[in-house]
Amino acid sequence: MDGNSTGGISGYNSSNAKIKNSYNTGIVDSGTESFVGGIAGVNNSSIIENVYNIGIIKSPTVDITCKGQIVGTSNGELINLYWYKAGTSATNVYGRIDGGTVTNTVEITSEENLKKIISYPMFDFTNIWYINQDYTYPQLRNIK
Repeated sequence: MDGNSTGGISGYNSSNAKIKNSYNTGIVDSGTESFVGGIAGVNNSSIIENVYNIGIIKSPTVDITCKGQIVGTSNGELINLYWYKAGTSATNVYGRIDGGTVTNTVEITSEENLKKIISYPMFDFTNIWYINQDYTYPQLRNIK
């Protein structure tokens, strides 16, 4: 996999790494990078789990098969991914899958639904996540 990548959290999530209980709400502007994703550009033999992206993906020169709301390309595990695509050039949860597994991807279809617990059924809102129903997006609790 190409190392030229851009992501909202990590450009290149390398072998045996894990991005878990994370989110991106900002703009990811890739310019001419090869792979772009709201969470990671590349997920190489690694895990991305319990994440959401509502940020805008800007990548006018990147092929649609190399950009995704969560990850540009992956050969690792993708688990419990939530995404919203309004105003973005990435129209799918991932650009390309080169092996690995994908479990539970959910496109949240409205701004209103982004602020509802029911939209994130696999998130642990008791211990890890917090949401002020109808007012805020999910946030991480202050875990000690």
